[in-house]
Amino acid sequence: MGSKARAAACATLLGSVLVAALAGCPRGPSDMARADRGELPAVQWRIQLEGEPWPYGLLGDVLLVWNMRKAERGFVYPIQLMALSPQDGKSLWTTPVRPWLRETSVPWSISLASMEGTIGTWEKGDVFRALRLTDGQDAWSLPRSREVASHKRGLVTAGAGALWLLSPSQGRTLARHRLPADPVLGPVAIGNAVAIVLPGGRLQALDPGSGKVIWERALQGGDRAEPGALLSAGGVLLVALREPGPEAGARLFAFGHEGGTSLWEARVPASERPSSPGALSCIHQAGDLALWPDPQKRCLRAIELATGRERFRTCGLRLESPASRHGDVIYTLGADPKAEAALKRGDPWYSVDYPVLKLEAGGGGTAPIFLKSRRKGKNAKDAPLRQLRALRLPWAAPTSSVLFLVGRNRFLTALQVGSSEGQ
Repeated sequence: MGSKARAAACATLLGSVLVAALAGCPRGPSDMARADRGELPAVQWRIQLEGEPWPYGLLGDVLLVWNMRKAERGFVYPIQLMALSPQDGKSLWTTPVRPWLRETSVPWSISLASMEGTIGTWEKGDVFRALRLTDGQDAWSLPRSREVASHKRGLVTAGAGALWLLSPSQGRTLARHRLPADPVLGPVAIGNAVAIVLPGGRLQALDPGSGKVIWERALQGGDRAEPGALLSAGGVLLVALREPGPEAGARLFAFGHEGGTSLWEARVPASERPSSPGALSCIHQAGDLALWPDPQKRCLRAIELATGRERFRTCGLRLESPASRHGDVIYTLGADPKAEAALKRGDPWYSVDYPVLKLEAGGGGTAPIFLKSRRKGKNAKDAPLRQLRALRLPWAAPTSSVLFLVGRNRFLTALQVGSSEGQ
């Protein structure tokens, strides 16, 4: 299935930087001194975690952090989901994730969705679990599900040749509609409808309540292309396809939510197309841009959602974690030869890290981030700036002015990078 293959491809990219470790619970916030109020970026809090922490981002008023583990052949799976307070990093709850499907051939997704009743969700294999965001306890589960979308009318999923509309709080079936085939991508909520991509490159928008096809489009070359991603971003529905053949490129289609109007099409030439199929699935929205990372080539492509024009393409980055945008700045990790060499030698990930970079959303120019030293005494004014370094950024970009990142020795840091006024 497209969604599971997409998740497995992203997991493979993530697995290149993970090593096996024991799971654990977060320790209390440190008493590290904060930077002065007028100085940005400013460290708000810092805690040390055990295991393999990977910050997912904010869901409502909760900061979610995965605890990961690596199995054979680099396959990565979660073993814990931790909920922390974004204000001070205090632990709210921890839910064990029992990997009952251990085979490396079974893909999984670490997707989470915000739904009615503040339910957090994740799926593994073909079983979907709904967790209460308040305490992390199971609310209900659904077998044979492929992709899950949060819709204003309920929870939408597809599987066993059907589209299902479910109650988010109980998992009760509200409607079931037969499909001509299992979708290769989707469903994705777009306004009052949900979008799916069927085999052969058929893009459909359906009413989740009645199952009626509202509009349908044939993707050019979609009958031969490999599906990569289906994403709703800023009122635009994006479909990424990888053209067949080693010398072919990739295409990104944009459609309007209402009526399926074709807005634009962007083509990536063969010389610049993502080096692996999984890179297509990692497209994500950053304000008025769609960010298209290629972790293997260490390049990030920024495409304007309104026009499809490529605003910039920047290389020399480390993109296993998606870039995160705050205001006019995009934060990501820079490549570091020393850190790469240390990981290749087998050094644990918590002994190395990478420079945190900021990219200008208008043009992509990069610059490192520095923090002022907290040295006290008569030489405090002459204290040198310290370059900020980390290993991971949030899997999902936060919506606040705070950036969450994991650095050396498993320290999770909340870094204020913008004004909190109006948040």
